[in-house]
Amino acid sequence: MDRMHSSHHRDLFADCVKQDDEKMHNEAERASRTAMAVIAPETNDTSE
Repeated sequence: MDRMHSSHHRDLFADCVKQDDEKMHNEAERASRTAMAVIAPETNDTSE
């Protein structure tokens, strides 16, 4: 019973971490795209 509970809790924790990672990745990607647009707009246009 205890092992089942801790396993379930670990899955929930992993899901939370995964979602946080994806959110951080998306924000970082958006930030880097914005930086690229500021530094070199022509590069940003060709990469899309």
